[in-house]
Amino acid sequence: MFFIQIGIGDWTDFSMGAPDAGALKNVEKIMRDLPHDRLSLLFAHKRRNLIDGAVDGHGIYHVEGDDVEGKFVLFSDDILGSGSTIFQAAEAAKKEGAKFVAAYCTHAFGFDERDENGVTRSFFDKLHGSSLDMLIVTNTRPQFQEEWATYRREHPEQAQSLGEKVRIMDIAPYLGEAIKRVGTGQTIRELVREMGAGNLYRII
Repeated sequence: MFFIQIGIGDWTDFSMGAPDAGALKNVEKIMRDLPHDRLSLLFAHKRRNLIDGAVDGHGIYHVEGDDVEGKFVLFSDDILGSGSTIFQAAEAAKKEGAKFVAAYCTHAFGFDERDENGVTRSFFDKLHGSSLDMLIVTNTRPQFQEEWATYRREHPEQAQSLGEKVRIMDIAPYLGEAIKRVGTGQTIRELVREMGAGNLYRII
């Protein structure tokens, strides 16, 4: 597990989270591959005004375990679009007392958005101002890496503070090994066992 490897917390400190109810099943699959017995599970949900139905906030629903006070929360999703859902989930977790909030997304797009005044905000500006402490993505979309490199050149001061927030994981060795094994008639069973079936499936 990435957090354990870099020395942030231990299993008793963790809560796994889905940024919305739709991602909950995938997060439950990942949890089955983790060596844990006390991990809590949660998802972020939208609170709507009962009169007009407009979203007026976000909260945390606990599926398993207790609150996230003082814990490390890892939200997981397959695709990162504009980031709004992840950012709102991170804000809700921080309001409930989470110590550190990260998100892992397999395929990163990082779309820019226009606000209500028509002003375009870049994805990285939104990330900079969010409650998210760390964003972990894979390099399945080289465009995201190129956009991140461009942002660092054009906005060096903001990028410096974002440097520890953005982590891009290289999955080429795993894909290369899987392709080699299939091409030579070998099994990828060991590769699946090393990574965990759920995690390998999400990457491929």
